Amino acid sequence: TANGVRTHKSTLQTNIRARNCARSLSCSAMHSMTSNKAQYAVKQQNLLSKSRHVTLSKKDLSRRSGIVKANALSPIETLTANLFAGSLFPYLGFLYYISRKKNGMNMITNLGFQFLLLFVGASIPASIVAINKYQSTLSDVDWLHGSAEGLLTVTNLLIVLGLRMPTEQEQKTGAGSVTMWTALTRPLGVLAFGTLLASFITLFWEKPSLEHDLYFWGLGDLLSFSFGNSEPQNALSIPTWMVHWSSLLEWLVAMRLIWDLQDRTQNPNWKYLTWGMVPLHTSALCACTYHLFFNEKSLVSLQLVQAATTVLGNSLMMAASWKIAKSNGWTMGEQEEVVTDTPYSRSGENKQAYWERESLSWRSEVAITIKLVAIVTALSYITKYGELLFDFPYQHDINLAFAIVFLPSLANIANWISLENSGDDGDGNSSNFGKKKSSSEVKPLGPPLDSDVPIL
Repeated sequence: TANGVRTHKSTLQTNIRARNCARSLSCSAMHSMTSNKAQYAVKQQNLLSKSRHVTLSKKDLSRRSGIVKANALSPIETLTANLFAGSLFPYLGFLYYISRKKNGMNMITNLGFQFLLLFVGASIPASIVAINKYQSTLSDVDWLHGSAEGLLTVTNLLIVLGLRMPTEQEQKTGAGSVTMWTALTRPLGVLAFGTLLASFITLFWEKPSLEHDLYFWGLGDLLSFSFGNSEPQNALSIPTWMVHWSSLLEWLVAMRLIWDLQDRTQNPNWKYLTWGMVPLHTSALCACTYHLFFNEKSLVSLQLVQAATTVLGNSLMMAASWKIAKSNGWTMGEQEEVVTDTPYSRSGENKQAYWERESLSWRSEVAITIKLVAIVTALSYITKYGELLFDFPYQHDINLAFAIVFLPSLANIANWISLENSGDDGDGNSSNFGKKKSSSEVKPLGPPLDSDVPIL
């Protein structure tokens, strides 16, 4: 019995210890589960908090910097972008009609008009880089902006150069030949090549990386200018202002030279192309005015007008080139062939005399090139540093901005109306233009680059 009692006690104690151990394990498991749930909830809360913080930071960054994201454009900016994209189609139509053989445009003039496509093509990736790398616009990144705008200057220089050289019909009657080598060795050709080289040097030699690095090292910028107001970081450099002013003036020269084609070809329809180019001059004024106000975002309506006038100008140029091609005997579906005569051709003797004029000589072109560079340089310094002496660029007055755009545009229109009413066919004289002249009546006249009619 004593052994039985001891065995019974031992069994009871073993059962008690087992029950206590089970209770202890159960409590530990419950505590562990509770602890894990709490830790998981804390982690989830931290992740949610971080996510909210990141989202708010991005929104705050966008709001504070005033950056216009590609996926968050305002209605005006969306319309502007669509108009710029749509303006390419009428320009392609213009290129098709103006390059018809019967129009007689030489290879350099056609190349100049076609070169604009390179400017458009380069501006698109440049804008993407400005947005993605700097969260900014192309206008605010000087080295990208100047490099792209330099291609537009090359375009206009090639157009002016080509218009100063013999047309296809003039070449076939002893006025000399037009080749790429002869074009590039002329002063305007050298200037065009130098401008193109400046863009490549900026991209591949200077290798800028910061947002406000300058185009072509900002060559000519004054290191210290202590007069007037302070200049913001996104202000254009002197080289960038130079390519803008150069494009603006060269386009005016091209308009006058195309107007003169009325006399050179005896075809009065060329004046319509000049009229088609007028809205594009207004478009260029919008761009320059926007830069004058340091690319102020509140003046975005200037860009809308720029896009609208680009569409209008390209459409009018396409219509004018179609009219010119039709007047020269071109018909849709006609096989392209070498043309030596058109309904408006003048005699070979007069064509040759036309191109023997001193105004078209190499020496004359040197003087014109020097004059162009001097005027562009002066205007660039006056614009960049002169505006700092005034408060209006910092006041963002949209009415003043539109006045700066439209007053010169109206003056330009008035000039062409005056020439039209006076019967000026390119020689600066009044005549009954539009009537067919005999060979003895046609005067061997050249472009009025040295005449009494100023174009620069």
